[in-house]
Amino acid sequence: MAYISQEELLEATNGGLEIIFMVYPQAHGCESDKRKKFKCRGTEKTASAAIKKLEDGNWVVTDFGGDQKPRNGVQCYMLEEGMEYKEALQFLAAHFNVKGADEKPLIKADFEIKPATADQNEGDYFYEDKDWTPQELELVGGKMFTAEMAAKQFLYSLKSYTYVRKSKSTGELMQYINKSTAQYPIFQFVFDDKVKGRWGKRLEPKAHNKADRFRYFGTRPKDFIMGLHLVRKAYDKLNEAEDDDYQSDDPDKQKEERKTKKIPEIVWCSGDRDALSVMALGFPVIWLNSESAILKESQFAQLEKWGWKICRIGDIDAPGIRQSHRLCMQFLDLHNVKLPEELTQKRDHRGNPCKDVRDFLQHYRSYELRELIKLAIPYRMWDVKWKYDTAKKLRYKTYAINPLQLYTFLEANGYYRFRLPNTKTGYIYIHIEGNQVQEIDPVEIKNFVNKFLEERKVDPDIRNTFYNSPNKLGEQSLSNLSLIEIDFTDYTSKSQYFFFEQSTWEVDQNGIKEYKPGEVKKFVWADEVMKHKVKVLDTPPYEVYFDDAKGRLDIKIHKTDCLFLKYLINTSRIYWKEQEKLHADGLKLSDDMLYEQRLHLINKLYSLGYLLHRYKDSNRPWAVYAMDNKISDDGESSGGSGKSIAYKAIRYFMKYVTLEGRNPRLTENPHIWENVTSHTDYVLVDDANQYLKFDFFYSALTGEMNVNPKHGKQYELPFEEVPKIAITSNFGLRNTDSSTVRRILYTVFSDYYHFNKDGEYERDWSPALEFGKNLFQDFDKNEWDLFFNTMAHALVCYLNNDKIDPPMENVHKRNLVVAMTDPFKEWAEVYFSESSVNCDTLIPKSVAMDNYFNHNPRDRHKWSTNKFTIALKAFCRYHEYELNPPSLKNSGGRIIRKHEGKAEEHIYIKAFDTTINDEKGEGTAFTPSKQTQAKLGQALTDQDDDDDLPF
Repeated sequence: MAYISQEELLEATNGGLEIIFMVYPQAHGCESDKRKKFKCRGTEKTASAAIKKLEDGNWVVTDFGGDQKPRNGVQCYMLEEGMEYKEALQFLAAHFNVKGADEKPLIKADFEIKPATADQNEGDYFYEDKDWTPQELELVGGKMFTAEMAAKQFLYSLKSYTYVRKSKSTGELMQYINKSTAQYPIFQFVFDDKVKGRWGKRLEPKAHNKADRFRYFGTRPKDFIMGLHLVRKAYDKLNEAEDDDYQSDDPDKQKEERKTKKIPEIVWCSGDRDALSVMALGFPVIWLNSESAILKESQFAQLEKWGWKICRIGDIDAPGIRQSHRLCMQFLDLHNVKLPEELTQKRDHRGNPCKDVRDFLQHYRSYELRELIKLAIPYRMWDVKWKYDTAKKLRYKTYAINPLQLYTFLEANGYYRFRLPNTKTGYIYIHIEGNQVQEIDPVEIKNFVNKFLEERKVDPDIRNTFYNSPNKLGEQSLSNLSLIEIDFTDYTSKSQYFFFEQSTWEVDQNGIKEYKPGEVKKFVWADEVMKHKVKVLDTPPYEVYFDDAKGRLDIKIHKTDCLFLKYLINTSRIYWKEQEKLHADGLKLSDDMLYEQRLHLINKLYSLGYLLHRYKDSNRPWAVYAMDNKISDDGESSGGSGKSIAYKAIRYFMKYVTLEGRNPRLTENPHIWENVTSHTDYVLVDDANQYLKFDFFYSALTGEMNVNPKHGKQYELPFEEVPKIAITSNFGLRNTDSSTVRRILYTVFSDYYHFNKDGEYERDWSPALEFGKNLFQDFDKNEWDLFFNTMAHALVCYLNNDKIDPPMENVHKRNLVVAMTDPFKEWAEVYFSESSVNCDTLIPKSVAMDNYFNHNPRDRHKWSTNKFTIALKAFCRYHEYELNPPSLKNSGGRIIRKHEGKAEEHIYIKAFDTTINDEKGEGTAFTPSKQTQAKLGQALTDQDDDDDLPF
């Protein structure tokens, strides 16, 4: 056995704080607030224990309502578990995986093997009981449980139990004896059956393996109900009335009086120790003798004869909740006792979430359990009332809908209201089934009730009661259903869940993990569950990786049969025309050109992955902006490149809203976001027009979104709930300042797919024409598998990389065309052409502007001087000209020269390799290029004293 020091154990558990929280889960929060106290004992009324950190870094607990002795984590564990120091160290070291700890727990029964006696036979089982200790009574049934109560339930504390069987090694008949210890108690129920003889159930609550905590001996009856004998006795005692206890001397009336004497509550528990803890509070209890046992209808009917209320207390973990619901649906008169959900936030001594009655009594007072039992409600939706017809001297039943029990039944079956601010009422009706949530019409709730009554074959008079009371299931009545809060978060900063019909995928940086339905405790809207039966491919369709040799990202395509991936590859082929020409000559594109196309593909996959990840990162506040790579000579849009196909693919994964981008007044609509809710994950602005005001989206990308429904109250979505945005457009952005650039993730689409406008191409070409089918609509199962795997690995690409932009040359040119406008570009191409005299010379800005406005008179009253300057800068950047060389500008950054006797601002476009011999400031000279001199046809004279430059 390895040596373990207390110091090492405390150091490994944050100074013993983790051990303290394991022993006293109710102490969470007390370590950060010196004034906060917690209860060490479930029976104390006032919290009196405190946590303190000592100078050596270790934590101690002082119970000021007890012996006031400070105890570290190990000492707390010893106190509460009744262990010796060495055993506690070994157990805690094993639990917290501290080096040197034995893998097997040391807490076990003393074990002895010896030869069988002459009167013993193979298969014999016998035991020896002993007196109860206070610690054992508390362990098995809580602080209020007594030895007398144990005796009533035929429960014994064992000194030992023995099996007689042959040794596997020698074949000799041997006794295998297990002896209890103070740290490892053993208990046993013992019953005598008239037919099958003695049988029992042994409890070993300290067993390390859960499967070893109870065992049976003998032959147990199939339908045995534990505790039922005491319930019967309680009922019989209640009805052992003396003659003078009756109000009437009439024997028939006395019989009726006797029928009304029932036990107030009979409590049905899910296990032995839960039941004994409830019994200790004074309730008659029952429980089934195994998890597989089933209560018969006849048995429940008998319980109803003995008790006014049959209450069920189940565990509140997922299996326990499902079991309780199943039983309440089977026995509609069964009153369901709901333990508070907050109990699951606390931890038991093993570190597991609390879930049952025993855990409840550790953290709450006994009267609180009594209140829960008192307030328990059955699923039966109606009341039964007896009436007496005096004329016919006939007693008959009537029925009335019980609203509280109706709502209880509906909510237990997943029907609730859900807050949705952009609706008229502020909420919608939903149905929760498993982990799926679906919006429903109130009429569907009424249909569910009527169908349930029909399938249960209830009394026709009950069904008629519901049909004759339409208001009880009308929308006004159903508005009393509880408003439920649901956390739809299905992501972390490094992962995303996707829900399919028969599986759930978790995608992270390493790839795809597949789960069965229900294994992932996440809620999802039913319409976000993809109606596909998918599988994770053994080999991903592609792999984006970092090429260490070349120091750059690259991509390998592993599967070439994914149509969607083929489409993305083709829309990244910006050199497709060149490739076809070279291929005809037996040549190939250069390596640089091929890599540029691959980088376009990586960028598209990255952008799709970004949109698929619903986590909002304030450092990545982007809108995906998809545009054409082709720049036509006239600056017009091309279109037909397939941008919308790519970003409509996102809609198969999440709730979305599509905005009509062609609408020139889209951003002026005060209700633009009216269809967006906190559950909308994606907004697609499709086919945006050239005048789209991108700055309108700034706040939605980096801050909050103000939603203004037409028929509801305006509200604000916080940054975390604002959907991600993608924009497709045949045009570049008009404004490309820094505020815009940091909010944009560009993607660029080649014109591989195109419309044959004006005979520019040989024919129209689209994915449908190339593949012989429509993407998505015509997919078979294999193609859907390939598509979903392709998209999932796009998310893997995104999660593993910082921002990946496309090659930006044509993006910039597109944006520059938009910034200068098509009319300005047409004018400037002529005015500043190589054949003109307006390059490499000073021109009064007013002259250039007048010339432009003469060609485009509509802009004369629309354009400011500043707008003209912006267009001029864009034109120069587009052609890589230099506007206003620094050597010509004054200290204010402008070129001021005289024109017609007045000082005016001038412009100078340096288009050629020109040497300017001009110092900054006025009154300097310069030498234009030879090209400019030739165009002028003369040599320019030197400047005069007034700094006039000749034209």
